[in-house]
Amino acid sequence: MTSRIHYFLLFVSTVISLQAQTLTLKKGMIMDSLSIVEGASETYSLYLPSNFNADSTWPLLLVFNMEGRSRQALRMFSTAAEEQGFILAGPDHVSDTLSIADNILVTGRLLTSIKSILPIATNRVYAAGFDSGGRMAGLVPIFINNISGVLSCGSAFPNTDLLSTTNRFHYIGIVGNEDYNYTDMIESRRLMNTLRFTNQLYVFKGGHHWPTTDLLSRALSHFTLSAMGRKLIGKEEGLINSSYSRDLTSYETLKNSGAYLQAERHLNDMLMIYRPLLSIDTLRTLRKSLRKNKQFKNQQRLNTNYRFRESLLKDDYAYYLEEDVITYNYNNLGWWTFQMEKLKTFAESPLSEEQLMGKRLLGYANALVEDQVIISQAEGDPEAVLLLWMIKTITDPQDYSYYLKIIQETSLQEDFGTALFYLEEALKNGFTDLDALSKLEHTGLLRIMPEYKELLTKHSKESEE
Repeated sequence: MTSRIHYFLLFVSTVISLQAQTLTLKKGMIMDSLSIVEGASETYSLYLPSNFNADSTWPLLLVFNMEGRSRQALRMFSTAAEEQGFILAGPDHVSDTLSIADNILVTGRLLTSIKSILPIATNRVYAAGFDSGGRMAGLVPIFINNISGVLSCGSAFPNTDLLSTTNRFHYIGIVGNEDYNYTDMIESRRLMNTLRFTNQLYVFKGGHHWPTTDLLSRALSHFTLSAMGRKLIGKEEGLINSSYSRDLTSYETLKNSGAYLQAERHLNDMLMIYRPLLSIDTLRTLRKSLRKNKQFKNQQRLNTNYRFRESLLKDDYAYYLEEDVITYNYNNLGWWTFQMEKLKTFAESPLSEEQLMGKRLLGYANALVEDQVIISQAEGDPEAVLLLWMIKTITDPQDYSYYLKIIQETSLQEDFGTALFYLEEALKNGFTDLDALSKLEHTGLLRIMPEYKELLTKHSKESEE
């Protein structure tokens, strides 16, 4: 089989007419801007592993990026897909601004199109994504039949009330221990265990960002092992043994590094994956021994305590933000400043659990405000949006775009005192893009004020010292 595969007489429409087209597909590289249906505007990206051939059926991973960047999303998975033998496909026309129904319709059309031109193993179709893409992936098996699994990175399952024991699928979550979604993903895992869904949760050191290729590859291999356990495909002893050895080594690494809670979670994942495939007596013995470890018990107690404390603080931030927006409570800006300083103190704590809690809460507060900005803008409430921009400079003082928004808006309102205050705050926090500042609309009167020029001169001198 050459590296270029030609498909002729592809039946695009089986209802209205039969149209013939020629499609050239390349192996080992991402192809983008492919039409879901000939002549339609919806497009997608596609990746075929380099050993692809049309004589076998292949597992398919649908990868979601809700900002129309399917090629970039596929790039994150391409190495793992190459290693594990998965076809990747990602739609360009799904978005957070569309309804769930519209996004599902786009996904359904893509899936139908892919199945019509490629030899897909229909019992091995999976969905994946990061952040909002992960939430979208979680919805796919709820509304589309015969989806075997979901891989969600940095995002908990969108609504566990939608889970049904009559429509089971394999769920894998990957999250950083500093990610503000960490506690939600722990809770999703607990609920899925209660409902007896096959699921794993991989935790890495870090925040809200893409996991490593190694973790993505491990997730895809676990989908394959699960398919073997369910007898959807034949067992491959070599693959089973090599994966088991790799996972056992990962457990030893976690245990030896003192990450006892993560090590125990890893063993639980292994028990679920390998139970149908080989003897798990060794894993049970290891878990029993680990749970007797005093350090494990201490970590478990601390983790439970800090997660409870974290939950209370998250509830506080959500409640007070809503109240502040409803009442336009500018007087509470000082409270937000105090809270962020407290969280920064937690994030620098010598106690690891407290440090992780602080980092997660800083991310949560920032994401909470960002989400509320979007809501208030959609509701057409400029006063609330302005207040939220001000809170955003507190939760993320290095994002200078919000200072500029405030300066522009308050200059338009001729509230030059507020504009000068946020200009000074931006400069204090390291803002240096004076060109962007000079291009702000509605700031002509502000820029000719002596106080404006004094601020720029003062901070220019300080930066030279």
